[in-house]
Amino acid sequence: MNFALLLLVQDIIERHGVQQANTAISMVILAFSLPSVLFGPLAGVMADRWDRRLLMAAMNALRAVSVISFLIINPDWHVGWMLATVYFLTFVFGIAGKFFAPALGASIPAFVPRQQLIQANALFNLTFTAAQLIGFATVGPVLAKVLGLDRLFELAAVGFVICTGLVLAG
Repeated sequence: MNFALLLLVQDIIERHGVQQANTAISMVILAFSLPSVLFGPLAGVMADRWDRRLLMAAMNALRAVSVISFLIINPDWHVGWMLATVYFLTFVFGIAGKFFAPALGASIPAFVPRQQLIQANALFNLTFTAAQLIGFATVGPVLAKVLGLDRLFELAAVGFVICTGLVLAG
């Protein structure tokens, strides 16, 4: 998603001839990075105090709504409104991810025997980091090229909706 968001901002920049292209790109990076700084400490506490399954389902649903909302951005809007909308939705998407991850990590002890907890946490962190790296460096660019941004957003939204249902069913 982060790679697709960079491409979306680049498309807006190119289509409307935005002069501050570097600033526009930097702002979307800030929008998906800032939630970690602002909500990271709070997210861990919430994961410990709230029902993790409901928290994960709510965050997947919020991510689905955010991703679907990228599709309503109209190229005929004023460029400032388009970029502001992208930044806002990216920020909301980042907040959802920031609350989802600690709830997911805190759920591991419910599924893994205590003696295997260290290995399970290490495997979780390794696969989480690898998935981000592979998604940003390989899968994101390929899917964006093959599917196009709109289809990629639609596919991601469907994935988040399915994940919401799976978390609630589990």
